[in-house]
Amino acid sequence: QFTKPFNPTLGETLQASFPDGTKLYLEQTSHHPPVTSWLLIGPGQSFRYYGWSTYTASFGYNRLYVKQSGARICEFPDGTKITAGFSMDRYNNVYWGDVIQEVLGEYVFKDVKHDLSCSLYLNQTKHLPSDAFVGSIDKINKAGESVEAVCEADGSFLGFLDFDGVRYWDFRDNYSSNTCSQVPPPPVRAHVKAIGNSCTLQVHSIYSQLQPTLPSPSRIWPCPSWDTIKRLHVSLSRIDAVVAVK
Repeated sequence: QFTKPFNPTLGETLQASFPDGTKLYLEQTSHHPPVTSWLLIGPGQSFRYYGWSTYTASFGYNRLYVKQSGARICEFPDGTKITAGFSMDRYNNVYWGDVIQEVLGEYVFKDVKHDLSCSLYLNQTKHLPSDAFVGSIDKINKAGESVEAVCEADGSFLGFLDFDGVRYWDFRDNYSSNTCSQVPPPPVRAHVKAIGNSCTLQVHSIYSQLQPTLPSPSRIWPCPSWDTIKRLHVSLSRIDAVVAVK
């Protein structure tokens, strides 16, 4: 189940690299409201994905609803910029049972340079898992309004993507039974190993940490007591409240 603290500490960072040369940089840039900023650089500078996000949360019966907002931009060398909207996350069984995350609502992607917009609607089809989506790509005018349909889209963000019935991506093409054993284990299990007065987060990961790194990574962090953690978060909340008033 979920345990506090829910958010990274203000100024906490993560720097990582992937086998294909992709580099990732993240920083917690605000404590209250919680804001995470990131920069993802593709291999050979093939793309730059950057932005920031914050969220609001509400509770239901054994459920947690998280609505994100902010900015997400993917930029390519030819000057194309694709903005990506935000949807809503629903976490089921947050108090008891196995926690299940679902992404619900609508994703809107816009390419202003080429006057294109793509809208994907999640969990809209009965008798299909909630990761299924339907949608379309449309030509848009300068006001961002749809003026002409380009093609239909459907699929599952966990499995495949079709445009007008033609499959453009399939999970099984990249992770077949012959290659799946070669894929490094995902970061699904971690534990904290205490070494003196510090902690090292040990995790099976598909990425490695960049070197040299900033002195504020999330993998190696001081190991304060639970009371110290609570006092730190309270202090940061008060500081942010004073700054907001000023």
